[in-house]
Amino acid sequence: MDIKDIIGFSDLEKIIISKHAKSRMTERNIYINDVISCLADCEIITDYDDDKPFPSSLTLGKSKKAMPCIW
Repeated sequence: MDIKDIIGFSDLEKIIISKHAKSRMTERNIYINDVISCLADCEIITDYDDDKPFPSSLTLGKSKKAMPCIW
């Protein structure tokens, strides 16, 4: 996955958040706006090209605090 692809997810309509992720975000007081703002300043830490059903990437972005995200 390319960093430009990940930054392209900053449109809220393109993001699907799983029930598991929503639950964790609630537990950790992380809001969707925090996640989106992290996209503006993120770097790819690791690519998972063999992930199913789609390839994914672990990114580290900065908003109010450093936040790891998997895309």
